[in-house]
Amino acid sequence: MGPSPPQKLEASQVLIVDSSAQAAEAWRRCLKDLPGAVGIAHSAAEALNRLSSGERPRVIVAAQRLDDGEGLALLRRARTFSREIHGVLLVATEQVALALGALPSLTLLAVPPDKDVLCERVRWVLLAGPRPS
Repeated sequence: MGPSPPQKLEASQVLIVDSSAQAAEAWRRCLKDLPGAVGIAHSAAEALNRLSSGERPRVIVAAQRLDDGEGLALLRRARTFSREIHGVLLVATEQVALALGALPSLTLLAVPPDKDVLCERVRWVLLAGPRPS
């Protein structure tokens, strides 16, 4: 069993980007008890419009594949708006995570079959904060 997540979480804002309305809403419900707003964007374009309008989430959780682009490209572009944004990219398998390798301020999570496990992994990232680059 791994270490316990930190107990304190400073106010944060999370933006969930997923083309599936059902998946995005499930994420919102999963993370609803965290301090700060949890927003939803259903496309890369919508997320980029929010960033262009001045929204600066602390964390962006993005699906690997979006209807209008790739989650990794979105997270890289988001970092041009603010270097403080931490990205969480949801990938299909551990092999994909290994192929993408380590990138600054990016956490790669392979989607397990159990959504509760996935929610706990994302909560860990939010509670622990970005790894030092």
